[in-house]
Amino acid sequence: MLPLVMMPSFSGMLLACLLLTGLVHGEAAPAAVASVRRSCPEGSKAFGSYCYGLFSIAQTWDAAEVDCQSQTSGHLVSLMNGAEASFVASLVAENGVNRNPIWIGLYDPNKNRRWKWTGNALFTYQAWATSAPSNSNPGYCATLTPETGFKNWKDQPCTSRNFYICKFKS
Repeated sequence: MLPLVMMPSFSGMLLACLLLTGLVHGEAAPAAVASVRRSCPEGSKAFGSYCYGLFSIAQTWDAAEVDCQSQTSGHLVSLMNGAEASFVASLVAENGVNRNPIWIGLYDPNKNRRWKWTGNALFTYQAWATSAPSNSNPGYCATLTPETGFKNWKDQPCTSRNFYICKFKS
């Protein structure tokens, strides 16, 4: 009798049989299960399970966030890692925006330098530009800065008018 650790489980045997059946019939074993994704609306692009849209209408930060919520049921973009930040920077470049800051969903609601993302995404990834956020002339909303190819952030007064990027589920 085999020790318990050596005995194959029923589910393990079933999986092996299913994979072998496919190989016997000349089918390749599946590499990965494809995720279900709806297409993004025209003018927006997909990355991961989200769609991203650049709006080239100058708005205040608050107006841009309201627009993202009403048009896309999303929020101003939150950047969770370097890969997403690079994707967003390339989206801006593709659209020919090269001189204007772009609103993102990062803000300081209590004006105490404790930054938050709209939509309550966790604030774990940071990409502040050199000497940002500013202590001498603080703004309480963040933008992607053209000086760094839209890969870093600066704080700006929330009443400034900038283009913006919305992020919403695909």
